[in-house]
Amino acid sequence: MTWKRTVLGLAAVAAVIALVSLAGPRRAFADAVSAVLMRDADLPARQPFQAAVIVSLNNFRNQEVRIPAGKRLVVEYVTIAGGTCCTNTQPLILLNASLNGAAATTFYLQPVQSEVAQNQFYKSEMMRVYADQLSVGFGWSGGAPSQLVSNVAISGHLIDISTEE
Repeated sequence: MTWKRTVLGLAAVAAVIALVSLAGPRRAFADAVSAVLMRDADLPARQPFQAAVIVSLNNFRNQEVRIPAGKRLVVEYVTIAGGTCCTNTQPLILLNASLNGAAATTFYLQPVQSEVAQNQFYKSEMMRVYADQLSVGFGWSGGAPSQLVSNVAISGHLIDISTEE
């Protein structure tokens, strides 16, 4: 009689395993189908964007980042490499972003001084800034530098601006 219980138990376990294995692929198939049916609405309109801007004391003004007409820039990553000379100076990089012709919002980025090379500053930062107009400027805190230069690399993507805004 025990061998009958063993056989029935094994049959029950085999049936449960068979049902679970059949349900798993169906669920995986359903997930795959739903992933195909859903999409990121602005993905086809995204166009990769990169720009490098140099700011320095020799050209002490905000540097415009050119954004094509009818596009909006989504800044995703900024890298700063810069140097200053001869004083205790902390450089600041300013991203001035404007949407729909409104007043600009300023984002302050403070690079970190190198532990090895005094007066050299670096920073890489992920961020999300939307801009129809963008400029890069700089400032400092501490003593006024006799020399200051920074290379600012901006990476992100462009999206089409709806004409119905």
